[in-house]
Amino acid sequence: MRISGIFILVGSSIFIPQTEAKIDAAEGILTADEKNATGIGTDSKASDVSTTGLPIPPASPTNASTMSRKPNIYGMRVELPADDPFGYDETGVCIVTPNEEFKVAIYGNHFDKIDKLYFTHTDNCSDPTRTIDPVNNFLHLLPHKADFKLSVPLLPEGVHAYKMCVKAKGMPIPDLPLEDISTWITTEKPPKEYLVPIWAQIVIVAFCLCMSALFSGLTLGLMSLTPQELELVIKSGSLTEAKCAQKILPVRKKGNQLLCTLLLGNVIVNSAISIIMGELAPGLLALFISSLGIVIFGEIIPQSICVKKGLEVGAHTIGITNFFRFITFPLAYPISKLLDCLLGDEYQSYDRKRLMELIKMSMKENGVMSNEMRIAVGALEIADKVVENVMTKLPDVFMLPDTTVLNAKTVMEIVKMGYTRIPVYTNGDKNNVTDLLFVKDLALLDPDDNFTVKTVCGYHKHPVKFVMNDTPLPHLLEAFKKGEGHLAMVKKLISNDDKDPSYELVGVVTLEDIVEEILQAEIFDETDVISDNVQKAKITKEHPRDLTKYFDKEAPQVQISMQIQMVALQWLVANEEAFTPKYIDTTVLERLIRNSAKRVCILQKSNVLSELNPGRHFDSSRDGQ
Repeated sequence: MRISGIFILVGSSIFIPQTEAKIDAAEGILTADEKNATGIGTDSKASDVSTTGLPIPPASPTNASTMSRKPNIYGMRVELPADDPFGYDETGVCIVTPNEEFKVAIYGNHFDKIDKLYFTHTDNCSDPTRTIDPVNNFLHLLPHKADFKLSVPLLPEGVHAYKMCVKAKGMPIPDLPLEDISTWITTEKPPKEYLVPIWAQIVIVAFCLCMSALFSGLTLGLMSLTPQELELVIKSGSLTEAKCAQKILPVRKKGNQLLCTLLLGNVIVNSAISIIMGELAPGLLALFISSLGIVIFGEIIPQSICVKKGLEVGAHTIGITNFFRFITFPLAYPISKLLDCLLGDEYQSYDRKRLMELIKMSMKENGVMSNEMRIAVGALEIADKVVENVMTKLPDVFMLPDTTVLNAKTVMEIVKMGYTRIPVYTNGDKNNVTDLLFVKDLALLDPDDNFTVKTVCGYHKHPVKFVMNDTPLPHLLEAFKKGEGHLAMVKKLISNDDKDPSYELVGVVTLEDIVEEILQAEIFDETDVISDNVQKAKITKEHPRDLTKYFDKEAPQVQISMQIQMVALQWLVANEEAFTPKYIDTTVLERLIRNSAKRVCILQKSNVLSELNPGRHFDSSRDGQ
């Protein structure tokens, strides 16, 4: 509770103005004055100055008789609520809030002789605004002190204050209003005084809002860009982006210091806005306006801009940022160093999975990932895959037993399948793969020799590579790169409760399978029949000629005699230029006649060989394989 008041001693020409007085001091003054006025306890040689140091008028019988009949008010104290913003005006009159109750304490003597107290805004006590009855309204009543509750309406225009009138008991009318301003009360609000002109305060608030927007936007825009991202922009971004990133990077590397600078600046300007708005508007209105301005213009708008344009905004305001870094250095630097010690250096790295997902999310064209990005994602995803994910299952693998005879028809069937490496198994068990047959091994093979697959594989001895089904693809790719073949048989561990663990073949994996997994697409050649070993989707294309039909047996084998063969050879060499040694070797021509000529027609008229009629067509490509 704030206690304010002005005390005045009546009976002398000396006034004692006080804005804050203690009750015990006031009571001491009143007690000394009362004794002097009544002549009780005084001495003829007593000093004319009371114990308080104030001159006391001499007491005469007349004065004593008069004062004993009439109450005297020396001073008044108004107790205002702690949240009441008013006090005293420049003339010393107490200011109160109209129509709000407050407590009033009055000091003097002979208060038991008071009949009524009046408060009036005129000079006529007969027209009071408020009337105080000691019996009904006094809270406490002593001969020298009384207090009561009071509320007054708003003063009429042109009236300065309410004045107090005292009516003593036995008096028909009250005395004139007291002219002591310490007993006056006013409801006029004093004009508010500003240290800074209003227009200057409005300019300062606008400036602080701009700075709040800048600090808030830069906090989100700059701190969301890591040094690694800025370096990436410098190396791979556009020319404009690279220039902006180069300006920001030195400041952004000191992340904690930059963060402390921006937050300190934001707090300072926001606090300044609230303080100045409190001077320009009432409490709740100032709170509402400042909060709304800070949220909209200092937070939402700048942050929405800096989320998308943080690089450009940060680069163009780097000078302002450095200026505030210099100003807040004494406070921001120690805090940033403490954060560095507690949290460590700021570092953000992209692991393989995060980088892979980043590529998937960012680089898409019309909702479909581009080929370049698909290859990059495939290269990153290959580390998570094993052989079993890309292998061709064993039932779908083209294999040959080692007893297969490599005649012309078998060779044509092998060529038709389109495989370059064919697994060879033994004893009729496909789980017992022992060799690999390369199609190129058949190039110089004579189909008429009727070699078996085991013979050819035994000569070339191509090693067979076996891998487990859970082997990571990168490991197998490294093995293929080192020249350990381009095909591997995949085996799997089979656990039996009653037997020892064993291995069985489950499929085949090739270098092409791994490359297709990296490219995220199937590789087709002219011999492929299906597009995918897993989905078994057939490829629609023009059917190639079936060369095996040329090796079907159309008739019983009829072979001309050696003599006729020699005659036919000599006749062709001598009479047909195309069969001369210049164009075809004699040995080749001899084999051609032996294998293909089934009938020789001789003209009876000239008794010479005139026609060579082959029994069936000859495919010269057989000797080339």
